[in-house]
Amino acid sequence: MTLVARRARLLRALADGRYHAAEALEKALGVGRRELWVLLRSLADLGLAFESSPGRGYRLGRALELLDRGRILSAMAGDARRLAEDLEILPEIDSTNRYLLAKAGGPRPGHVCLAEYQSAGRGRQGRRWASPYGCNLYLSVGWQFQLPPSGFSALGVACAVAVARAAASTGLGGVGLKWPNDVLFQGRKLGGILLEFVEGNARARRGVIGVGLNVRMPAPAAAEVDQPWTDVATALGKPVSRNELAGAVIGQLLLALGQFEAAGPAPFIEQWRRYDIMPGKTAVLRWHNGHVCGVVQGINPEGELALSIGGETRHYAYGEVSLRPEP
Repeated sequence: MTLVARRARLLRALADGRYHAAEALEKALGVGRRELWVLLRSLADLGLAFESSPGRGYRLGRALELLDRGRILSAMAGDARRLAEDLEILPEIDSTNRYLLAKAGGPRPGHVCLAEYQSAGRGRQGRRWASPYGCNLYLSVGWQFQLPPSGFSALGVACAVAVARAAASTGLGGVGLKWPNDVLFQGRKLGGILLEFVEGNARARRGVIGVGLNVRMPAPAAAEVDQPWTDVATALGKPVSRNELAGAVIGQLLLALGQFEAAGPAPFIEQWRRYDIMPGKTAVLRWHNGHVCGVVQGINPEGELALSIGGETRHYAYGEVSLRPEP
């Protein structure tokens, strides 16, 4: 059994946050005292701390709600559940997007991958995405898109709307969206979406939609985040089930992807406008070799950002937006 598999078994045993006797853990894992100690010390690699007490054993510094396939599927509507039969949960991975993209022939449509921990989670522009163990949601959905090239510019809009719907389904009011696909709460980053594709012909491309959503971010991991952020539990003021939220996010995404292919971007453009926090604000749009500054006019029917620059409205299909422009 690999280190990752043994560590996953140990964490399932300790997830309740209570003390467990060393002898019971050794028996459950089939290891000796020295091997158990090595496994416990390796939890620090995942950002987890444990406590020991003579006569009582070991426990985690905080309880974990680990992902459960049955609970996730039961939280999804029937139509979405049928699309998500190929659902996989991994204890540790470098990146859920990278994992699906590496599949032979590209990711299968409807293949869903979730992870408890990512060692190399990525956001837009190659930024590191903080991915502490068992705290937030890190998931990717594989899909095959039968679309003309012009249809892909609005895909991020559709996916962001789906994630915003899922976040709002927890009772969270005030969810907002920042183009192209950032999910916010009161101006703070709640989650993001990363779309990546396998090279193919112009009309049939396989790709993945990666979602990172902050659910209950521990303070040590938060130190890695370089922008204002929040998580669902803090925004709601109460705990939220990761499994139920995962079911809501995956369900909304799968239904949105089917609707996007059937009806195009139009339904999502209108819904985006309900969540859009940007219209009327001055923004800087940057790309690899340039930038522009203008006043945001929303998005056009193709999902492109509309900026008013010197009295002229221009449209942009890609770029990174900052609502905190430098003078």
